[in-house]
Amino acid sequence: MTASIDISVVEHLPTTLQSPFARSLDRFTVLHKFIGHSTMRKDTFSVKVVLFKCQDLVAATNEVGGKSNAYVVFTLGDMTKKSSCVKSSLDPHWTPPEKFEFEVDEWENEFLIAHVFDRSRQGHDDLIGSAVIPLTLYAGNRNCEMCSYPLVLPDEVGGLGSPKSDMFLQISLLDADGSPVEEFYW
Repeated sequence: MTASIDISVVEHLPTTLQSPFARSLDRFTVLHKFIGHSTMRKDTFSVKVVLFKCQDLVAATNEVGGKSNAYVVFTLGDMTKKSSCVKSSLDPHWTPPEKFEFEVDEWENEFLIAHVFDRSRQGHDDLIGSAVIPLTLYAGNRNCEMCSYPLVLPDEVGGLGSPKSDMFLQISLLDADGSPVEEFYW
C-alpha cells in the first residue's frame, strides 16, 4: 500500500524558511511526517486461520456410502499451507483445530482461497470443494468467532441433489503490532 498526497496541500502550510532549497527541504519534512514514513517502511499484516471442520462433503467417488479422506489447502498470494488429512469422513473435524498464519504486505485486495481435496490411493487427489474469501471481511475486528463458508463444488462432483458443503473457519486480520485491523474506508 502506498500513501500519496497532493503537493498543493503542502503549499498552504506555513513555511518559516525563505530560500527555495530550504522550502523544498521543509516541504519534504512535512510530507514525510504527514505520510507517516510509509514510503520508508512497509508494514506487514498477519492473517490467522483456524480450521475446525467441514460438513456434508461430497465423496469424490460415486460409490454409495463413499467417504472422503479430506484435507484443505489454503492459498494467500504466493503462500500455500496444507492441513492434515482426516480419513473416512464426509464431516471431518480437525481435533485439535489446525492453525495457519500468513504474512501479507497489503490486505485490501487479497483473497484467502481454500480448496478441499479427497486424498486418493491412486495418487491423483480430487478437488471436492472451494471457497474464495476476501480479507476485507475481517477489517474492523470481525474476527472473533467461527464462521461457516459455503464450498463451491466442481462440476464433476456437484449437480442437482448434491448436499450443500460448508467449511468452518475462524479468520483474524492483525496489523504489525498484533492489533485487529481497523475498518477501511475510501
